[in-house]
Amino acid sequence: MKNAIAVLGLLVASLPSTTMAEGLIHQLPADGAWIRFEVVGKAQAADGTVRVSIKGTQTIRSVGRATVDGQPCRWIELDSKMTFERAGAKPSEFTEIFKLLIPEKYLEAGQNPREHVLKAYRGQTVENLKELNLKSSDERSIASLDEIFHAPLEKTTELPAKELVIGKRKWTCKGSQAEATDTAGTFKTETRFSKDAPFGIVTYKYEKQRIRNGASLGSRQMEWKLVESGKAARSAAPDAK
Repeated sequence: MKNAIAVLGLLVASLPSTTMAEGLIHQLPADGAWIRFEVVGKAQAADGTVRVSIKGTQTIRSVGRATVDGQPCRWIELDSKMTFERAGAKPSEFTEIFKLLIPEKYLEAGQNPREHVLKAYRGQTVENLKELNLKSSDERSIASLDEIFHAPLEKTTELPAKELVIGKRKWTCKGSQAEATDTAGTFKTETRFSKDAPFGIVTYKYEKQRIRNGASLGSRQMEWKLVESGKAARSAAPDAK
């Protein structure tokens, strides 16, 4: 089964991963840092009809260090809890955990951490977590994370700083807009950054549209908003190493 965000991709085909903008990691915090995002999104048909809506949370945690071939690395966990609503169907719940070992130098702005995963585990629960064989078709599980862990877009525009109020906290955030277009469609993002956020991201949103012969085949929009963070993360799967 595809990861939570990629489920929407069943309705709108992905653009090539090389065209993606930066996602949910913009800086590397101290080990133990964690951040939780509120996530909302929808997939629309070509006529604008909403076919699927999604809401839930995604938590990113730094849960350990390792050294591989002389490179300092981090274990990064992505913990997703989502509710999907399809037109004419009852809402469905979805949970998933990824645990990824990535060299620290690729966990910063301008890098693509997804392309440098050295070891990975995946499961819908901790109990069924299994190690992925990254030299087999399992690699597609990592490729499916391209919307949230990826490289910068070629066309990026800096935005003026903006104050965001989330809960009881005010954030002064720099920002950027980015866009990529090719024969398959368009991908647009808007990101708000703060060095005070554990992984540097306060809000992130994108719109993806698939195009064929100049006509839209549908689109989807997703948005992440920081709601909680902390400094004492514990791994959901401490035995996965």
